[in-house]
Amino acid sequence: MRACDSRCVAQEFRNRTAVFGWGFMIAWLAMLCAFTWILLRDGPPPQQPLLTVAVLALFWLVGVPVSLQMFARPIVHVRVHGRGRVSIRKRNLFGSMTQEIGPRGMADVRVVESTDSDGDPYFHARLRIGDGIELDLWEGHQRPQAEAEVARFQQALR
Repeated sequence: MRACDSRCVAQEFRNRTAVFGWGFMIAWLAMLCAFTWILLRDGPPPQQPLLTVAVLALFWLVGVPVSLQMFARPIVHVRVHGRGRVSIRKRNLFGSMTQEIGPRGMADVRVVESTDSDGDPYFHARLRIGDGIELDLWEGHQRPQAEAEVARFQQALR
């Protein structure tokens, strides 16, 4: 195999799984705001006023921290230019960060196995860069796909 020169095409890796969480929590908070507005405007139902207020407060107590956690998860876009040069862009709802890494800044890329909420195996093609930051290049239920992404990344670094 030849080393990558100016004619090589950069390999790109995108992990957009955070978008689902963003959309879900935006819908959750929108509905929560709507129900809160209705409760403030019309008052609680006379049959169970305390239960209604307690349930709404519980939804707020759960919704705000979970939303902050989901909104902090980034969309990851990694571009490998060859010869160990990598550019990383992490974007969340509140902004984005771009980082360039040279050949010495890389630590490793590997397949990491975990479980999903149903207890089924879940795989991550995880990149760990020199300063201890870990990014998932790909994630899903197929181990061969995760292994293929790791191999593609390692090949692109050459």
